Amino acid sequence: MAAPGTGDGRTVVTDPLRDRLLMWIGLPILGALAVWVLKLIAGWVAGLSWAPFQGAFRLAADVPEPVATLAAFALGAAGGLVLAYLGHVESLVLTLEGDAVEAAKDGRRRTIGRHEIDRVCLSGKELVLLSPDGAEPLRARTETKADVLADAFRAHGYTWVDADPYAARFARWVDGAEGLPPGANAILKARQKARDKDDKDDSAELRDELAKLGVVVRDEKKRQYWRPAKEG
Repeated sequence: MAAPGTGDGRTVVTDPLRDRLLMWIGLPILGALAVWVLKLIAGWVAGLSWAPFQGAFRLAADVPEPVATLAAFALGAAGGLVLAYLGHVESLVLTLEGDAVEAAKDGRRRTIGRHEIDRVCLSGKELVLLSPDGAEPLRARTETKADVLADAFRAHGYTWVDADPYAARFARWVDGAEGLPPGANAILKARQKARDKDDKDDSAELRDELAKLGVVVRDEKKRQYWRPAKEG
């Protein structure tokens, strides 16, 4: 189990150590083994008339040893490191210090002041920070366990609740849904296209635009669910 690291009133919470080791050690090893296996079967695949990429396999089969094996391990390990880095960037890193929480994920950083945070909870795999008026200054996927997150936030004086108190108010978005404020449907429509393309940056920016209109949105796979930020 991962544990928050605390020092001088500062707590940093990241993904479990197990997951980080799997990314930074396991992925390079798996990548190296995968490319090495491809190198071993390169000659056989090159002899199959129906196989695709025969030119690439012939080229790989013609590389002399030990260069071929060393190159296979190096290329595979490098590919694994690239995947590990991408996984690291996508991981949520929280820094709790003073009267603010900093969240880093997908190359974006956001600082949320204590005055913006009323309650904190875990909704499925998503960490949710709720403001006093019902808005969500932060909703982000995390692999960190609920008890680790709860301990970290409580240690800094935040109120942790076991479930999203507004969960029942979410409704699935469909084009032209009733009850949305002016302009929100168009943004949700654009955001749906961004999600279909797996465009995380555009999706995050459009979430912020919806927040300005008083609309909270959460995702389930490719589906969007929304609720008004405020009661009433």
